[in-house]
Amino acid sequence: MQIKNTFKILFATGLSMAVLSACGGSTPAESPEEVIQKFQDATSDFQSGDFDISAKITGADSDESIDLELDLDLAFDNRNESERKADIEIEIDGTFDLAQQATAGNLEAAVRTIGQEFYFRVDDINVDDPSVAIFKGLAAPYLDKWLHISSEFIPEDIRNLQQKDPETLAQEEALRDLFKEANIFIVDKEYGVESVNGTKAYHYGVRFDPAGMKDYIQKVNAITSPELTDAEKAQIEKDLEESIAVINAISSFDLWIGTKDYHAYKASLVIEGGNFAGEGDQEVDMNVELTIEGDDFNEDQEISAPKDAEDFDPLSLLLGNSGALSQPTEDHTDIQ
Repeated sequence: MQIKNTFKILFATGLSMAVLSACGGSTPAESPEEVIQKFQDATSDFQSGDFDISAKITGADSDESIDLELDLDLAFDNRNESERKADIEIEIDGTFDLAQQATAGNLEAAVRTIGQEFYFRVDDINVDDPSVAIFKGLAAPYLDKWLHISSEFIPEDIRNLQQKDPETLAQEEALRDLFKEANIFIVDKEYGVESVNGTKAYHYGVRFDPAGMKDYIQKVNAITSPELTDAEKAQIEKDLEESIAVINAISSFDLWIGTKDYHAYKASLVIEGGNFAGEGDQEVDMNVELTIEGDDFNEDQEISAPKDAEDFDPLSLLLGNSGALSQPTEDHTDIQ
């Protein structure tokens, strides 16, 4: 059902805002357009930061609905290409009414990556779905502890986020240059200088330029997917139109750009009553409130392997084998 595809687009938009929330700095003599350009320049080059992301998402079509609250704490440090690091804490709470079955619950979890080493921890999982309840029973011995999972169990796309070949690095460089040159923001209002977590920032009311965004997304696709079948091109064109529909449904978009370093220390976006194309003649009514606060740009992030992390075998868990865990290995106990 199309609500899943629309939610995926909104999630991608949220992640993009997180990446774009990394610039700031101007003098009063600078125009908003100059500040935005320096914002884009600085955003393209930042390699580390700490973000707090919160979102409230509601959506429905004729068959299904979702009411979700998400809190995400994200710290990452990519300054060392051979050992990219990330630390993510996730809390999700909400209800889903999918295929005429209502499900409510919450999840608290964390993920940490250091180079090609992957760790995760599930602190709490409560879902009133019988199938999930069975899984929770199997997972009970593994709650509230850090687990180390072999990279062979991690999807290749995720592994490639940590270790990149020369072609991927060149592609990233092209995308950074493209973003610097993109004309995608329009400043509608200047609110003056405000303080965000102790940092002086220019507060702007902005919006995406639909034509600029369409051109930007098309050029991104040309860089990331240069060889496509006709079917893939048709799907990308459909996704593009849906993305533009999301952009057109944004009712407010505010940026707080620091006055010294051009990093965006806060971003706030609201989508109200967005009606997006669904399967067949269905429309998806989606409402989103998204807030992102950033700090510690291009500074060291204290991310290290969890002490006493236990090796975890997902296959053993799926088979109901209590031996899914082994004792901590020497590789995972020498750093905190």
